[in-house]
Amino acid sequence: MVLRRKEEQLNWEFQLRRRRFFRGETEAFNSMVSMLDGLHIVLQPRADHLVWVASKSKAFTVSSMYVLATCQETNADNYAKKAFHLIWNNVSPYGVQCFGWMAYLGKLKTGDFLLRIGIIYQHHHALCKFCGETIESIDHSLLFCTPVWNVWCKILKWWGIQWVTPNSVSDIINWWLSYRQKPKIKVIWDCIPFAVLWSLWKMRNEHLFQNKDLNWEDVVDLIKLRIAFWVKTKWNDGDYSVSDFIFRLSSIIQAS
Repeated sequence: MVLRRKEEQLNWEFQLRRRRFFRGETEAFNSMVSMLDGLHIVLQPRADHLVWVASKSKAFTVSSMYVLATCQETNADNYAKKAFHLIWNNVSPYGVQCFGWMAYLGKLKTGDFLLRIGIIYQHHHALCKFCGETIESIDHSLLFCTPVWNVWCKILKWWGIQWVTPNSVSDIINWWLSYRQKPKIKVIWDCIPFAVLWSLWKMRNEHLFQNKDLNWEDVVDLIKLRIAFWVKTKWNDGDYSVSDFIFRLSSIIQAS
């Protein structure tokens, strides 16, 4: 979303990643556009100037240039190391960590993969097991599918956060790393994405192989319950019960 000046007029330009909206998003988008059109924005004239981002002072120094030239680790490498640490050093069970690693690498056996390697031949067998509207992929079934996206939103609302959906499941991990938390609270925060991913995948398999009904309210409660039990294995002081984690999370965050 960019605000551009055309002569004396200010116009919003939207560069959308997806060409079509999910159900219910059109109304929300139009509401946002109406709200932006009602804003009165005054742009202050400001001269452009050069900034050297490799230095904290924003001014060029030979030493910062040397560090930049000799540094072998890219931002992508740095994110990969942090993601590796997050996946394998949270309080979720080892099996969940393994699943999180496979999801991060894009190695889950979803419909699009099985169709590509010839395990299934008909497209309707490869459709999303949740919505049945598009070919199942890791990013769709664990992030973009409308009821799945609603689950993520409810879990983050439980934490008191509103978010913009990342581009992929792997980007969720990088997004999670951007939030700094107190050490004790970080124990809870770090295991949340894996509880969500694991619970969604488990529900998908139970629906596919055991013909169980999809209950989206129950899965949200189950995610919170799993997080609470996992965290209790780390917090052995007995200060908080499982119910405290589920129903009084904001109080725990403030007190820690």
